[in-house]
Amino acid sequence: MPHSTRRKAAATRAGTSGERLRAAAAGISRGNRLGFDECTPAQTELRAMLALHLFNCGKQSALPGRSSAHFLTWYTIIMSPRYDDLVLISSAPENVCGYLVQEDGDQEFNEIPGLRLESRGAHIFSLKLRHMATGATMTVTDNRNGRHGKATDPGQHWRQFATLDTPLTDTEKRFLAGLPQPYPDARHLLAALVARFSATDQRRRWALAQWYSDPLRRPDAPKHPWADEISRRLAGDGDNWDLRWDSHPRPEDIVGALTDPVTGLAGARASKAGGDYVIAYRSARLAVGRF
Repeated sequence: MPHSTRRKAAATRAGTSGERLRAAAAGISRGNRLGFDECTPAQTELRAMLALHLFNCGKQSALPGRSSAHFLTWYTIIMSPRYDDLVLISSAPENVCGYLVQEDGDQEFNEIPGLRLESRGAHIFSLKLRHMATGATMTVTDNRNGRHGKATDPGQHWRQFATLDTPLTDTEKRFLAGLPQPYPDARHLLAALVARFSATDQRRRWALAQWYSDPLRRPDAPKHPWADEISRRLAGDGDNWDLRWDSHPRPEDIVGALTDPVTGLAGARASKAGGDYVIAYRSARLAVGRF
């Protein structure tokens, strides 16, 4: 019975996340819960930081400097969160890493500060990254089951990403120091957005789908702008946050993804405040709406 229950949970998760069944099963937590939000404190911190980079871009960005992470919107990525790792499944892992990890000798810093290449998998199309400030890991792989394989030395390749031997630069330190600091409950709320980056409801009620275009093809779906025209702004501090954007998804999609009774963040609830929605999780509040 436990095996059957775990398989059922994995099927539910895979139907929402877009993962293959084996990838989804690797993220199922104790008690056969879906595992989107159960992770180490370091993982929660890394995911919340990634949220600031994914959901800030364009002229409205609230970041203290430039970031290229939002370009991941233009790649087909399946987010496969695990208890002690965040796995990004993509057919172009090297290109994806190019928006996350700076290359050695690159003087123009646009990537996630402190993220480094730790190892490659048994073949070159799987890269294990580690965040120097939190110690948390991220895996970018083209293996549809989310596997990294036996770790090997980063080695030489056409993309020379900074490794763990590369210390934090002064630019990275200033960027990290300038980032707003969410309190623990807000950190979980922002991390939950990242965990559902590729999620689409099986019953077609909501879809985040990488923040690119509406897979449900609803008649009033917003048109996706060009990369240099898109604007997103995730701003706040402590427990109070505000998220604005100008393309897919709808505000109702964010509400649905985070408050879904089966696949949402347990304990999250939503209310209407003027023209916006406010998603509450314990002491944290996230207002969501369009520019």
